[in-house]
Amino acid sequence: MARKTTPRTTGRSTRTTTGRGLEKAGVAAQEVPQAQQGEVVERPGTATTSQPAGPTQEQIAQRAHEIWIRHGCPFGEDRENWFEAEAELKREMGVR
Repeated sequence: MARKTTPRTTGRSTRTTTGRGLEKAGVAAQEVPQAQQGEVVERPGTATTSQPAGPTQEQIAQRAHEIWIRHGCPFGEDRENWFEAEAELKREMGVR
């Protein structure tokens, strides 16, 4: 049975065991894709089941501003515009 590789933490740095565990699983170390900062890389033999991320606050704020202008710049409807913007963006992104 292949051992699952997990990050080892020593002090402040995090190291991931890539060689021995993957070779036992039948995957050569050079076949494993390397991630850039902030990027998610699918490892061989793993399945991704995560939902798409929702809209960022910056995206919602920009859309809320567009809605505010579209509605004629009314006073006191900022919360309604925010929720409408969030709902529109989630629909467009296919997020529940």
